[in-house]
Amino acid sequence: MKYLLNAFYLSLSLLFLYASCRNETTPMQPELSAADSLMNSRPDSSLALLRQISAPQKLEGADRALYALLMTQARYKNYLPLEDDSLIGIAAQYYKKKKDPVRLAKSRFYTGCVYAGKQDLATAADYYLQAARMMPEGVDDRFTAMVYSQLGDCYKDQDLHTDAKSMYRKAYQLSLKEDSVRACHCLKNIGDFFLLESQQDSAFYYYQQALQIASQMKQPHLLSLLYKKMAMFYYEQGKHTEADIYISKALQQLAGKENYASACYIKGNVLHELQQNDSAVYYWNKGRESSNIYVKASCYNKLYQSCKSRVQHCEEITMYVDSFLTLHDSIQNLKDRTELSSLMGKHQIELHKHKLTIRNQRLIAMVVVFTLILGILFFVHDRVQRKRLLKLQQRLMEIHAETILLHEEGNVPQEGKLTELSRERWELCTSLFAETEGHEMLRKITEEANPIERKNRIEEYRIKIIRDIRKSFADVMGDLKENYPALTSDDLLYCVFSLLRCPNIIIEKIKGSTPDALRTRKSRIKNKVGEELYTLIFEH
Repeated sequence: MKYLLNAFYLSLSLLFLYASCRNETTPMQPELSAADSLMNSRPDSSLALLRQISAPQKLEGADRALYALLMTQARYKNYLPLEDDSLIGIAAQYYKKKKDPVRLAKSRFYTGCVYAGKQDLATAADYYLQAARMMPEGVDDRFTAMVYSQLGDCYKDQDLHTDAKSMYRKAYQLSLKEDSVRACHCLKNIGDFFLLESQQDSAFYYYQQALQIASQMKQPHLLSLLYKKMAMFYYEQGKHTEADIYISKALQQLAGKENYASACYIKGNVLHELQQNDSAVYYWNKGRESSNIYVKASCYNKLYQSCKSRVQHCEEITMYVDSFLTLHDSIQNLKDRTELSSLMGKHQIELHKHKLTIRNQRLIAMVVVFTLILGILFFVHDRVQRKRLLKLQQRLMEIHAETILLHEEGNVPQEGKLTELSRERWELCTSLFAETEGHEMLRKITEEANPIERKNRIEEYRIKIIRDIRKSFADVMGDLKENYPALTSDDLLYCVFSLLRCPNIIIEKIKGSTPDALRTRKSRIKNKVGEELYTLIFEH
């Protein structure tokens, strides 16, 4: 009983020690798992959980990589800036080594988001494309849709409209089942491109599709955005009554000050076209509260245009003009800076292209030189091999001639010399066989330890092995047949296998024979060739 109690306490202690060690190894796993599970549905809660981890710098291995990925993901989903790629780089490096394609794809995507935040759109697009290629098909369509949507945004900002539309279409197809909000945005973006290209029917179709999805979800932000788009569509068409209906619907849904102010500018324009000038002025005054410099300047310009004919409003006109000119100068400075940045960016791109061209030229030159060297080495090796084979064949012919001379009438055969020539002939034929594909196949079969794999290889290689043996040892087999006519074709083949020191178990498998049948054939060969030759062939 005492021993049982001691054993029980010892087992309990070991279990407690194991649990303690396990907790020390992965102390943050529960928090990370919870944050991961909440990432799509409640990213704010996920971020709060990650911030509760007191010492993330002490995490190691898988926990450290997962924390880096989740923290970057949580900041992105909560619209917080991604300042640099050092954090997500930890995840990318780890998952590349562990060959985890899903998390590696996500790390590539969020690295792209970092560069997009820096306005390095070309690099961002490259990382997005890597993420799209790495993500296995059908594993996470919601994430893949987000990748294509971001690619569309990158291409749109670079005025690559055709590529952008293609990306938005892919994102839309993947978003239909799981992410209606993204599907709605993709349709809206595609409609925008068609509106820019003056394809009004196509633009109207996509806006209507997006509006149908947004209406089913009953999301004010999406509805207001699409109502504004429809209002602008009808305004461009000159259908001001329809435009007024939709911009009024948009204003009812808008809550944020900025969005409301920009919609007021559109409302003012529509009312002006409907000859409701006082109402238009009211909405333009609302619109000049916008923080968007372009909307603000446009509102001041509209107010000036509407009041310039009224002398009694001289002070207001002066204020509108001064405000408009100030904003116009700011816009011009902004455009100048943008153009300068664009020129500098293009200059950097051209420098980069030039460096890449030089590097590619060097690389091509190295490849060409390397190919030439390989070609020369192959040519030299092939020539050496050919010369060697020609020497072997020439020596075989000489041995054949010497053997004939020894057997000519009037000469007494010199048994020692014949035996020496036979040995040399066998060695030469063995050297010829060593250069064939069949020799390599026979080597693989002999070295194969797995019986099943050996059987499969024998079935695949046997015909080629036998064919190369007959071709390489034609001189030996012909000489044996000439001197010992009773030998059959299978007898000659068995003799050659023996000369090659091939194990009996391999010969049995290649010939499809049995150990008893092989022993019987060996005995018959002994009776046909005599004791001396039998010893040379089989007893080695």
